[in-house]
Amino acid sequence: IIGAGKVGSTLASLLYARGYTVQVVYSRTSGHAGTLARLVGAQRVARAADVVAACDLTLLAVSDDALASVASDLAVGELAGRAVVHTSGAYGADVLAPLAARGAMIGSLHPAFPFADVQTAMRRLPGATFAVEAESAVLRHWLIELVAALEGRVLIVPKGKKALYHAALVFASNYTVTPYALA
Repeated sequence: IIGAGKVGSTLASLLYARGYTVQVVYSRTSGHAGTLARLVGAQRVARAADVVAACDLTLLAVSDDALASVASDLAVGELAGRAVVHTSGAYGADVLAPLAARGAMIGSLHPAFPFADVQTAMRRLPGATFAVEAESAVLRHWLIELVAALEGRVLIVPKGKKALYHAALVFASNYTVTPYALA
């Protein structure tokens, strides 16, 4: 896991509780990484690149604004056989293109769910829909298995359609509040 905020902490904790191994955790805030690492029996590392080097599958649970920069920073060495997936609802997998250029399988796994706090999210996330985007059949299978472990529903988002998916979420969540406010 790279990013020990609400999304990263929730996903790591739930996957750990369901028998997955969370090997390595990195976060900009060392204390957050340490707390999450202790909760899931993982090692905290000082560099994000150390996560990718140690794991078959890395989840990037970082802010949308940081994705391109983090992907560029992680694109070092040969990454064949490794996968890196982000949790953004707004960006497609192509934001991780520098990693694909190094041989990594890339994708996105977006839980269509509001993460108010970790404890509430851990209770309510099961049953949520997860948008899955991955060109690699192997990675797509891994992500579908993760969603099943989280008791979620899979929505496959075709390449190039993430913006449309995100716009639909904005209409469904943000704009339903607007009529209530106007009323």
